[in-house]
Amino acid sequence: MKKYYMILLLFFQLSALDINANEKNLYELNNQIFNDLNLIKVKNNNSFGNPLIIVNPFQISPLTAYIIFNNEIISDINVKINKKDICHFDYNIKGSSNIYMVPIIGLKEGKNDIILKFKKNNLQKSFVITTDKINIANNIKIKINNSNNCLNEMILLSPTYPNQPGVSLFAFNKSGDIVWFLSDKNIGASSSLFIDDEGKLLINSEKNNKRPYYYSSYYKIDLMGRIFEEIKNNGYGHHEIIQLPNKNYLALVDKYIQNTIEDRVVEFDNEGNIIKEWDLKKILKLKTIIAPNMYKYYALDNDHKLAQKDWIHLNSLAFNKNLDGNIIVSSRALNAIINIGYQDKKIKWIITDPHQKWITPNIKKYLLKTKNPKNYNPYSYGQHSIFITKEKSLLVFDNGLFSDLYNRKIYDKSLSYNLKNNRSRVLEYFIDYTNKMFDVKVIHQKNYYYYSAFLGSVSKNNNKIIINYGGILKESNMPSDNIRKILFGELINSSGFSSIFEINDKKEVFNADIKGNKITTTYRTKLLNVSELLNYNKK
Repeated sequence: MKKYYMILLLFFQLSALDINANEKNLYELNNQIFNDLNLIKVKNNNSFGNPLIIVNPFQISPLTAYIIFNNEIISDINVKINKKDICHFDYNIKGSSNIYMVPIIGLKEGKNDIILKFKKNNLQKSFVITTDKINIANNIKIKINNSNNCLNEMILLSPTYPNQPGVSLFAFNKSGDIVWFLSDKNIGASSSLFIDDEGKLLINSEKNNKRPYYYSSYYKIDLMGRIFEEIKNNGYGHHEIIQLPNKNYLALVDKYIQNTIEDRVVEFDNEGNIIKEWDLKKILKLKTIIAPNMYKYYALDNDHKLAQKDWIHLNSLAFNKNLDGNIIVSSRALNAIINIGYQDKKIKWIITDPHQKWITPNIKKYLLKTKNPKNYNPYSYGQHSIFITKEKSLLVFDNGLFSDLYNRKIYDKSLSYNLKNNRSRVLEYFIDYTNKMFDVKVIHQKNYYYYSAFLGSVSKNNNKIIINYGGILKESNMPSDNIRKILFGELINSSGFSSIFEINDKKEVFNADIKGNKITTTYRTKLLNVSELLNYNKK
């Protein structure tokens, strides 16, 4: 059997070369491997005491493995990895037949101690799985500043651009060990990391239409590296994709030919057929379609004419299924959070600083009034991420772009301002739909050293809030909002890193800094519980 697998493995590798040579889809290769793995499973005659172990079964997830064996006992299996490590994983696999293909997730580089235990009769067996040496540690340094218990948990990160840190998606435990990553550097960059109701990730494919972050399709993938589906978006997909309750997808997508960019939301099915479209130009009906003067020079392109097309810069969305069944979008350029009708495509409400120059009488009537105390500014500026909680509140990662000016009610960047007074933070909004008002709380805020001029995210898993200060830029070790010049290498003494925080029961319980050789910025982060994901995945 092991000899047979080695033959198949060679076949996989040759197939990969052939597919790449013909510019075929990674999805096709992945499915071919899955079919061959199923053949191995059916023909397998290895016992529990002498199983077949396949490391990196789909050839793109090096820190995973399958343990394959036959056993007369049908039982749930408990998996323990690196049992001597504070941050070991301990999870359960449902037993449905006597042919087992046990997924092993959360391996570290080198030797890993594994214990499998049949829950039905307490039969157990120890294994050693050794992974290949990985180069990811040479490009990414994880500094743990504060940590707590991390059983079953890993923190997943999406790098900002392909190859920026030299890797695709990766995850680390709270000891700072990298325990999962995708070795194909062309997939997963700038992904929104949405998890569907089967426990699978939606990430960007390798089909990049245009730099820096426009993609024509997405992959539905699990942590083993199996690609279940390719989802075409019929356009330039960017920033965010989520799955709707009706199993269609909602995404921020540009048209192939249009005069403006990043101002459209679409609903489409598995085949890429557009079901509905929300054009913000038509919905907002602004007289001037141009990026506000304070924002347009911060677009990530040297072409200022292109920057002016990015008048709204939609960068996050959510479907408000628990409240009014409408769509919420985030506009970085307008510093606005906008609720749009799913059915009628009309504005329901807007949360934004009412004193900005783009606010017209036509827009002003939709603005929610604030209930919050006047001891801090209740609005977000240049925000990058929105997240609806199970408690029906709205979490927002507020980058605080030019917040020193906004806090002083100055709306002209030509005037001098103190960058040290800019702050990034996480806000939690509570919407009073009846009275068209909102309350807000500051969930997290650090000093100016952690000012993140762009990027960043916030999400919540059970009672744990994960915050990503994803674009902390420095000039001579001082905070900077000179985004374009730093990313394009125009400033010598510059750097960039990310800082990840976990908030549990209003307390900061974890913090880690993610640094690379020069610039390592992070698009989105998410806390993953291995047991929860495997309980989803039954295909």
